[in-house]
Amino acid sequence: MPEADLSAAGVPKAALPQTDEFLRLNETELAFDMLVYLGEELAPPHAFWRHLAEAAREMDLYAQGPDSDLFAAAELCRRRLAAAGDSDWPERPAAR
Repeated sequence: MPEADLSAAGVPKAALPQTDEFLRLNETELAFDMLVYLGEELAPPHAFWRHLAEAAREMDLYAQGPDSDLFAAAELCRRRLAAAGDSDWPERPAAR
């Protein structure tokens, strides 16, 4: 997710350097986990959760199983979207 998308999704600029560093090092799972944590703290707009849910699907996080912390983070994104009435995310996406 590019910096402009993160800013538009409500992530404060102060959080971007650490997230950018994770992405630069190809630590996408750490970046994802940090963004989910920030989302819980900041109550960002719907677009933020949609971006993260789509990233989780692309990273196959839904296939990791319920004992995985990343699966739990991906599920949180999906549940936020479903609770907001997003008809594209009513249930867990199929793993790729």
